[in-house]
Amino acid sequence: MILLEDILKIKNIETDFNCKNYRSLKFSGVSIDSRTTGKDDLFIAIKGERFDGHNFLDDVVKKGIKASIVTTERYTDISFLRNKILFFKVKDTLKALQELGKIQRRKFARKVFAITGTNGKTTTKEMLYSILNRCKKVLKSPGNYNNQYGVPLTLLKLNDKCDAVIVEMGASRKGEIEELCKIAEPDIGIITCIGRGHLEFFKSVENVAETKAEMLEYLGETGTAIVNIDDKYLKPHLSKAKNIITFGLNKNADVKGKIISEYNNFTSLFKINDVIEVKLQAAGEKNILNALAAAAAGFKMGISYNDIKEGLESYQPFSGRLQIKKFNGYTLIDDTYNSNPESLSEAISIMSNKRISGRKFAVLGDMLELGKYSEQEHKKIGKLICEKGIDYVFTYGNFAELITEECKKCGITNSQHFTDKFEIINSLKKLLKEGDLILVKGSRGMKMEDIVNGLKKLI
Repeated sequence: MILLEDILKIKNIETDFNCKNYRSLKFSGVSIDSRTTGKDDLFIAIKGERFDGHNFLDDVVKKGIKASIVTTERYTDISFLRNKILFFKVKDTLKALQELGKIQRRKFARKVFAITGTNGKTTTKEMLYSILNRCKKVLKSPGNYNNQYGVPLTLLKLNDKCDAVIVEMGASRKGEIEELCKIAEPDIGIITCIGRGHLEFFKSVENVAETKAEMLEYLGETGTAIVNIDDKYLKPHLSKAKNIITFGLNKNADVKGKIISEYNNFTSLFKINDVIEVKLQAAGEKNILNALAAAAAGFKMGISYNDIKEGLESYQPFSGRLQIKKFNGYTLIDDTYNSNPESLSEAISIMSNKRISGRKFAVLGDMLELGKYSEQEHKKIGKLICEKGIDYVFTYGNFAELITEECKKCGITNSQHFTDKFEIINSLKKLLKEGDLILVKGSRGMKMEDIVNGLKKLI
């Protein structure tokens, strides 16, 4: 619930109404999307890269909203709506959203967990939620609400029934994690891993590490940082935080994992601190490390080993993130949500290590936002595939064609590049048989889920 008194705490906010006459004004939530705004929401009109919320005020007024926060600059343009709703005026509506999110966070003063890293943010969030939710009331960021809009919107869902909130923090530039930390004010920060993501903007992995490590600096002496003990890129930054809990497969980690089996039937079996054995419904070393990070946060909250085990074992992968689907006797690995060199290498290893009766197909789209590293990283993937016993390689996208070229060089004759997704679907329709295994993966912008959805329609 957002109260009038909360909104009036925003710096330099003005109203076009007498607040004394509206002391009982309150809102069930906050929205910045006119399509999903409810009549009891406070609508904040934000100008984004593609849309300006001010242009949709007439739409939300028709839905019955009571008030909106707008920019002082645009107020004169929409003043014809003054007799229909109340207006709050600010210089910058995005900053108003972020400030209101921070106000709500401080109002309820619950434990805030923040998760960042190149890969595994959402998976770790879901695993941690599965652990904490067994004995606490937990709010988590929906989907991948991990940016300057999503973090405050998540915090604005806090209420007096929540014991904790889990937020993701993504970044595509230096300083972004610091900004998000100032909004969410996390008590516990998790850095999953540092890898070759968004290199187009960061230029080097070292810069990625420096940006993610902004969380360590924010946590300082009062917060707790949870980090992978073996992450070589993060090690130079560990002195920035005083209270650190390490996780990993290293015997010196505070939360130690010991792999028993990491690829059996798309599950992983491992031990935590030689105390409990966990069967995770997700394959691969990276997912085990995500589980260890979530377990470390659970231990920090006083969660028992048994609840950690039950929480992790109840976790289920979700659409687009190494989700296993069965179609007409063949198995599909849907990893279409995103792609970068580390996550794609892991997905290929998972497929390679799976024993099947049929053949293995890799259907791959571009890894975007790699900048000057794009060509070399796609070629590396092609060479990796050559070592992994993949039978068919289909690619889509400008850079993904380099993967096909490398595969042809090493003798994978069933390598083909496509310029049309529909052609890929038709080719797969003719080829796939019972017992086959297919991996579909690409960066978000490639929308490789179109291929997964196309295969579904063939059932």
